[in-house]
Amino acid sequence: MVDLNTSDIKNPIVLQPGKKWERSLSIYRRMTTMVDGTNQSILDIEPLEHKGRNYRLSVKSTIEMQEINASFNNESIKNHRPSFVSKPIRPSIQLLRESSASRLSICSSAILEDLEGFLSEDCDDTIIELSKLSIGDSEHETTIREHFHDSSGRLCTARDYVLRRCNQTDAILFDECYPDTALKNCRKIGEGVYGEVYLWRAADGRARVLKVIPIAGDTKVNGEAQKDYDQIISEIVIAMELSALRAPIQDIENHFNEGKSFENLDLHSIDNATDVFNEVLAVRLVYGAYPSRLLDLWELYDECKGSENDNPAVLPARQHYLVLELANAGQDLESYQFNNAEQAYALFKQVAFGLAIAEEACQFEHRDLHWGNVLIAPTDNQFATFVLRGRTYRVRTCGVKATIIDYSLSRATLGLADDVRSSGTLFTNLGDDESLFDAVGDYQFDVYRLMRDRLGNVWHNFEPYTNILWLHYTADKMITSLRYTRTNTKIHKHYIAKLKQVKNKILEYGSCTQYVLTDSDI
Repeated sequence: MVDLNTSDIKNPIVLQPGKKWERSLSIYRRMTTMVDGTNQSILDIEPLEHKGRNYRLSVKSTIEMQEINASFNNESIKNHRPSFVSKPIRPSIQLLRESSASRLSICSSAILEDLEGFLSEDCDDTIIELSKLSIGDSEHETTIREHFHDSSGRLCTARDYVLRRCNQTDAILFDECYPDTALKNCRKIGEGVYGEVYLWRAADGRARVLKVIPIAGDTKVNGEAQKDYDQIISEIVIAMELSALRAPIQDIENHFNEGKSFENLDLHSIDNATDVFNEVLAVRLVYGAYPSRLLDLWELYDECKGSENDNPAVLPARQHYLVLELANAGQDLESYQFNNAEQAYALFKQVAFGLAIAEEACQFEHRDLHWGNVLIAPTDNQFATFVLRGRTYRVRTCGVKATIIDYSLSRATLGLADDVRSSGTLFTNLGDDESLFDAVGDYQFDVYRLMRDRLGNVWHNFEPYTNILWLHYTADKMITSLRYTRTNTKIHKHYIAKLKQVKNKILEYGSCTQYVLTDSDI
């Protein structure tokens, strides 16, 4: 049983749950951070002419949630003003000695070579902080540390490393990489605090998601300072390494589709494989004016649905962007409509196996697996295939395919191979942002506090129990909040009962690996 006592929260902050939490926290910070020498907040003096038409509604909603909470607790809203200077969440790289690493496998054996110049034995066990000190701090270094050099002896910067991951030597002009003629079959489908999301059908006919993130500029985006190169490394690297875990899956599925048996399956020393994590098709660093076609699509989205973001047209002509091309993985768990709980249970098992395999492959913890970060797509495949510790498992899909996305708060250790003496840990130091642990209003925010307590607020450590906490949250959502069309059927009631059993016992396990390998029902 988890302890959900929130009495020690001095100034509770009411945030919108799911994927909206970052925006409502951003608004709250600006609402409660005062301009020097005035009685106005940063929010009060923000220009509104370039904001999407839903921005005011988002601000109003955030303010009203705080007022209701303050009224309930017989407090003034002014008492909720934080005493800290707002600081961003900071991704970090740490070197771990061989003795720190357990017996695990890594999908890409070339990871340390790729990180050469970024990870150095000379650093011993130092944690390399990769960030600016505060959201409002315009002074920042992109050079990591003087003792980080590449193989030629040249000082290696975070920008160098991002370019290496993009297979580029320099940034490419935005409209040359994505000309308007190539963006005809494109539409905006979503947005976040740090950028825009488009669905694009490329020349190869495959639908892909474009995540466009302004980086390393001085212009604030949606009220926040742009992420610098060092702040995006963690998400890029983890996304690419988890995506690479899918490499053997298609061949294994072809083997079974041809009617061949488990006994005839040669895994060629594959220890861990899964396609549950979002497929990364390309990562590109571009610069220049925002393409006119994408601006038109932004305007159309704002007119039809309403945007909470700034119009990208306000960004300077020399702005740099990171563009992630990802496979289209469907709708999120919050909005998907299931036939019945049997489908939800099948999805739960896929997520559990995917997390278990990532734990084994790279000591992975997601740390933000709310229902906006699990995507669902219909599938004709009867089974989802997984390889865990060299053994193949097949899980019934019941017509739904799970995909886990968004690793901005995640933790992973890369380079875990038999012939290396050290490995790099990428993680987000949530301890630098105490406001997240003051959030209330959904079990999601309790999970952040439970993670902190389990880790002792030491976020570079590997603690797979955090994944168990998110599975517990997921089971809870599947029981209480998902949308089902056939709720009166026996099969639905049967699988709701199974999900309740899962929720009641899953916290007894120490990791997803232990859960999927030892639970009798999985």
